[in-house]
Amino acid sequence: MAKGLEVISSEKNSSGNKNPSWQKVTGHGTLWNEVFNQACLLGINEPSQFEIDQKIERDVKKIIERNDKANKEFKYKEEKKKSEILILNKEKEKTENNNAIKAAKDKCSALGFVSGTEKFGKCVLELIK
Repeated sequence: MAKGLEVISSEKNSSGNKNPSWQKVTGHGTLWNEVFNQACLLGINEPSQFEIDQKIERDVKKIIERNDKANKEFKYKEEKKKSEILILNKEKEKTENNNAIKAAKDKCSALGFVSGTEKFGKCVLELIK
């Protein structure tokens, strides 16, 4: 309820809605007088507890929906980061394996094994292990 106004009684009108009888509370400026006048002219009723509860429920649902959306976005970004890290790790591993194979081939060639022979292949496998 607006500060400066208080309901002194509520009577039901023909449609069953309560019409408050407003009383001006003294000690407030012209803004409160304007609020008082508008409330009286519009027949504004104080919201019922049910209406307040409904508004609170709607607001809570909105907050939950925003949090759910934020959580989904956060999880998506985390999963994306994890998959990117896995891809980078696999590429790094592949590069390291290729480097190890190349080093083993070079060493076997230096030892005198001929590339493309069975003995050369066995030499490379032994050095990689």
